[in-house]
Amino acid sequence: MEQDPGKQLFIDDFFIESMRDVRRVLNQPKKQTVERSLSIPMNCAWEAGSPRFQRVTYDEKAHRFRLYYTNWIDGRALVCAADSSDGVAWEKPSLGLVEFDGSTDNNITNCPADELALLWDPHESDASRRWKRVDNKPTGSDEAG
Repeated sequence: MEQDPGKQLFIDDFFIESMRDVRRVLNQPKKQTVERSLSIPMNCAWEAGSPRFQRVTYDEKAHRFRLYYTNWIDGRALVCAADSSDGVAWEKPSLGLVEFDGSTDNNITNCPADELALLWDPHESDASRRWKRVDNKPTGSDEAG
């Protein structure tokens, strides 16, 4: 039987040819409870459209998650950011990058988006180039930048 060469979950011996000097330990699963909602309230004027969650990244140095999501409002795609230390409670940082209704006190990034894909490259030596993006342009062509 052919199998995907990717990651496998070894809870039985089906894929194990031999086990020498090892032992399998299966721990009892623990139910995790969440006492608050995992959702991020869309309660800002620039979030009145239809949000689409795009990407969650984890910054190992800062020990924080960052969520990027796109909001369509008035025919304009706005890429917004939210931060979390635990992946449950989220904060919307004031980035001060993009003006909306006369103010830059918002969490809108300066990344344009039409079907945005954000990629984090931790191996890029130039810190200013670690974020990569791929867009699907209205012209129908794909571009990377």
